Amino acid sequence: MDSIFNEIFTHVLESEVAELVSLPEFIYFTQRDNPVSNTPEFMKVMLTLESVVKSSSHLVRASNIIEKRAAEDLEAQRKEMFGSESTESEEDKESYISKISSDLLDDGEDFICNIGSNPNLEMAKKKSCNSCASSRTQSVFFKDEWGQTIKERLNAVFVDYFIDSATTSLIASEMNKTFKLVDKGKRGNYVLFYSPLDCPYNVYYGTSCGSMFSFVKRTDYRFKQSLNKENALLSGENVDCAGYVIYGCSTVLTLAIRNGGLHQFTLDANLGMFIMTATNMRTPTKGKIYTINESLAPSWNSVVTQYIEKKKKEDRLDYYQTGSVVSTLHYIIKEGGIFIDPSTEEYRHGETQLLFAAIPMAFLMQECGGACYGGNGLQDVLQIYPQTLHETIPIFFGSKEEVEGLKELFSKSNWYFAKT
Repeated sequence: MDSIFNEIFTHVLESEVAELVSLPEFIYFTQRDNPVSNTPEFMKVMLTLESVVKSSSHLVRASNIIEKRAAEDLEAQRKEMFGSESTESEEDKESYISKISSDLLDDGEDFICNIGSNPNLEMAKKKSCNSCASSRTQSVFFKDEWGQTIKERLNAVFVDYFIDSATTSLIASEMNKTFKLVDKGKRGNYVLFYSPLDCPYNVYYGTSCGSMFSFVKRTDYRFKQSLNKENALLSGENVDCAGYVIYGCSTVLTLAIRNGGLHQFTLDANLGMFIMTATNMRTPTKGKIYTINESLAPSWNSVVTQYIEKKKKEDRLDYYQTGSVVSTLHYIIKEGGIFIDPSTEEYRHGETQLLFAAIPMAFLMQECGGACYGGNGLQDVLQIYPQTLHETIPIFFGSKEEVEGLKELFSKSNWYFAKT
């Protein structure tokens, strides 16, 4: 067994990872010939993004540990006050939650202020010290509400950092109904679209979840003179950069720059920086898994049903489901497969938000050799123009062979992907 570990260790030392190429170094040295990324403003966007992800990672990790501590303390307090077989009322629950809230807040502050000293994390510490423990105690019986609170905290981290970065003019979050307009003195040339945390209740269980984002650069005169949603609702063909973050056993940032390939960076907690761990990633042309909400199978159209049955019986693809679209996207990029969010009777326009998920995923697929279609099953997602900020569409993406196979079925059928 020792010899196996020695082989792995030697391989790591001899690989490019041992060179410890940081995210800023990667952008500066390998993307300098790319017209999208060879500007000081883009480098500033990347540095801001790095700080956002560090802070978000810190917040997710702290939230998870404090949640576990809060749950244990609450249960112990409950047994002490009411006994193990008690059936206390809602008023009783509120009573003992209030009783230990101050103690949990103190514990939360001590914990968060001691688990890291990286200066880039100071904002996350300030935002989370007075919220993680209290939000957990207030909704200890409702994990979804608690997950929503964590999502709101990450949402605030994105907004605060990018407003101060002077790189964005408009910021749009999956959680907000409208755009956030940056003050004139701090405006830059980018529009940011982001989803702060998908499947937030995964944090409650300690499983992986993630964030997704894309940047659109606008330098035309009309945009600068009239900042409004009509100028910012653009197709994916205008995206300069997109990516996602996985929060799990490690924090992984996967980033694509237009015509610059897809690259992966992993947060080194000791160094406090992102280190390149994979470069020019390519997804396999043929997949190993499929992902779809099979509980909605009775309302699929015949093309989707036919395709799924074929994948099960003939191609022997495995079913894969984590609840997190970001985690599924990460797996498909690495191992190949297909994700399908079809139109159904309940969700006639699908469940995937065009600006906050579909376009970033399509951009990433394009850069790593995959494919992504939506709408009627024949439309390139990057060519679909959004009509509203929170518009949803049916979508399927993944390994090129798998995706093109489903698209071919739609091209030969009278059934459209999106039911009308």
